[in-house]
Amino acid sequence: MTYEQLLDWFDRHSHVDDTYFSYPGNEDCVIGAMDQVFYDSNLRPLSHGETRYWAGCGCDIPNGTEFPTAQALFDAPIYGGRSLCDRWNDITWHVIDGWMTPEDFDAREGNDR
Repeated sequence: MTYEQLLDWFDRHSHVDDTYFSYPGNEDCVIGAMDQVFYDSNLRPLSHGETRYWAGCGCDIPNGTEFPTAQALFDAPIYGGRSLCDRWNDITWHVIDGWMTPEDFDAREGNDR
């Protein structure tokens, strides 16, 4: 899995379940994306709003934070003062989109490991 492939995954999906990773000195990090949905009084979906990309536990900001784009999330220096892009070679990915291992992701995206 490359940086560009994971960024593209986030760009293509309006909802990305918890994506867990670690790097030396921080063993519990999570990112994801959530599409805003607006409901009527009977809880039927009316419309969808913007996708919000978020960083949860493991980032430098207590209680996490949100970003307007996947690129902004991946470029934010919130992991020990460095971005996901800057830390890419130090990151161990555990679960992608709530269910895929990195090997599953590679198989789904057609990558050879």
